[in-house]
Amino acid sequence: MAVFRYYGSVLQTESVFLGERVAAALRWLVLLALGLLLAAEGAASASVLILLGLGALGNLALSISLTFGKRVKHQGLYCLIIDSGLALGLFYIGGTLQGPLVWAGLLPVVCAALVFRLTGGLMASIATVAAFSAMALIDVPPIEIPAGMLLPATVFVVVGAGLGFLSQQLYIQLKQSSDLELGEEIERRQRERERAEALAEITSTLNASLVFEHVLDAALDLSGRLMVEPAHGPFGLVSCILLFQEGGLKIATARRLAAGDMERTLPGAEGALQEVLETGEARLVDKPSKDPELLAISGLISSETAYIAPLRAGLDLFGAMVFGHQQSDFFDESRREILDIVARQVMVALHNAQLYEALNEEKERISGIQEQARHQLARNLHDGPTQSVAAIAMRVNLARRLLGRDPEAAAEELYKVEDLARRTTKEIRHMLFTLRPQALENGGLVAALKDLARQTEDSYDQKVVLEADPGSVRRMDLGRQGALFYIVAEAVTNARKHAQSEQIVVRVQQAESDVVLVEILDEGVGFDLQEAEIKRQASGSLGLLTLRERVELINGLMRIESQKGRGTRVRVWAPLTEGAADRLRRG
Repeated sequence: MAVFRYYGSVLQTESVFLGERVAAALRWLVLLALGLLLAAEGAASASVLILLGLGALGNLALSISLTFGKRVKHQGLYCLIIDSGLALGLFYIGGTLQGPLVWAGLLPVVCAALVFRLTGGLMASIATVAAFSAMALIDVPPIEIPAGMLLPATVFVVVGAGLGFLSQQLYIQLKQSSDLELGEEIERRQRERERAEALAEITSTLNASLVFEHVLDAALDLSGRLMVEPAHGPFGLVSCILLFQEGGLKIATARRLAAGDMERTLPGAEGALQEVLETGEARLVDKPSKDPELLAISGLISSETAYIAPLRAGLDLFGAMVFGHQQSDFFDESRREILDIVARQVMVALHNAQLYEALNEEKERISGIQEQARHQLARNLHDGPTQSVAAIAMRVNLARRLLGRDPEAAAEELYKVEDLARRTTKEIRHMLFTLRPQALENGGLVAALKDLARQTEDSYDQKVVLEADPGSVRRMDLGRQGALFYIVAEAVTNARKHAQSEQIVVRVQQAESDVVLVEILDEGVGFDLQEAEIKRQASGSLGLLTLRERVELINGLMRIESQKGRGTRVRVWAPLTEGAADRLRRG
């Protein structure tokens, strides 16, 4: 309703404003004609000249005001009253029906016809004739008035009707034009509102799903709704989303493409696709059937134009969105802008879905590591303390039987039981230490590694040499220090069990300003990495696998170097910042 009121007001103002400008121009013509007629007859008195001068000054002020587009409320009515007063004044001074001043009646007639259209022109002409006839009674016999006013009355009515009709037609034309403009404006606003609602729906819909397939289908459906208009119809638009997979770009989802197109793979190595993927900028393509790669999609052969928008965020490139239409001018600036917005929203949604999948994978991986750790603990308990406790029970039973027959043998057996119990206690304490090292929480990684070296030597008589720079891990958070501790503990355990090395060396140093390097070295028997991997897969051993997974948890990098008879070297690079982690991922 506000739009209708606005355009109605504009139409009325524009029509009246134009009428007032034409009336001002014709008023100059009438005043000039009166002046010339009076000069020709020599009948210009001082009173007449004063009135004509005042009329000219008033019209000059009005013309200047209209030139600068300024007007007061009801200005047309004020002009009509002034013109009527000027006409009556001039006619009264003239005092005759035959003089030139009778034509001053054209002033109100012209003004009313142009400002108030046909009705105003007729009413003003009739009112002017009636007013002049009444004033003529002062000086002219009543019988002479009809004949004297016949010509002026006819001219007034013809001028009022003619100019009023022209003004009426002008108003009708302006109204039709305004109605057309109003309709276009309403349609434009409706279209903008629908597109704004659709864009909001796209944002909410795409971000509401964390499943790749749902995101892609919703993107094509919603963008298709934004693109299609009644003038073009829905059947000329085809669309698809290309995503990178093994071998190139595969059509992940599509609308109005043949079933055979869904199996096609595009390399993205030439033509418009290559340019879009390399530059990261959208491109409008004329005649996609002539493009070296797009022509492989049969659904695009009948399209006169295509628009390709990249699905790219920073360094991550997922693929591209491709839209085609049978009309060459379909993808105008507004539609291309909408598709660019859709592509950006799709990228955000795809990135969120990717992060969600990565998070789920990480959760599953962490759960797997925890499960593996529980299995490892169970095996260690079974192979170590459980066997020792069983052996203690057997020896105690043997000692009990020997007490009556051979006290000395029984005492010797009890000494063995005591020694085995002490060793079992050390093993259990070592396991408890590796499960929750108190020194790690109190003193950090270096202090925990010192305790690990001491516990390993006390429990298993395995010498561990620690070469650590306490300052290298000062910037590392406690969680990463804990992960590094378990990595070192696992590597030391593997070396203790399999390396047969006199000593194990653990080094902790600063590799770069934001990277810590941890090395575990032994001079033992060594092993062949490929053979070890084959045996691991066959036996299900978790030693090296657990190491790799723990390194991945801290976004680190691990390298293992080993040869038979020449020992083993395990190196782990632990990043302190995201930038360092990115460098390690890229090697």
